[in-house]
Amino acid sequence: MITADLQMGTGTIHSATLVQTQYGIEGMMKLGQSNFYGTAGYRGSFMNGDGNTDPGDDEGQGGESQFSVGVTMLFGGSLRDIYSGSTPMMTNEMRTLVTINALTFD
Repeated sequence: MITADLQMGTGTIHSATLVQTQYGIEGMMKLGQSNFYGTAGYRGSFMNGDGNTDPGDDEGQGGESQFSVGVTMLFGGSLRDIYSGSTPMMTNEMRTLVTINALTFD
């Protein structure tokens, strides 16, 4: 199973615009005939805190990257059983992240 997402949010700091973009991809694969699944993922974010769109000027800009690996154990059923009855929904994570960064950079 592979999942990916792209999110974008904006905030305001003393009339300057904070634009934050977050993206990621994650994969999960069953390990042999066991109930264990290996997971690997990448998540990155880019932030522009002064409304500057000049690519040569990185004042007020920043970014982060995160790599992850892990193992998940399924207790009964399968991934198909778990995800077939659910509908992915949008999260409130970006709104919280932009709010925190706007307050921090203020």
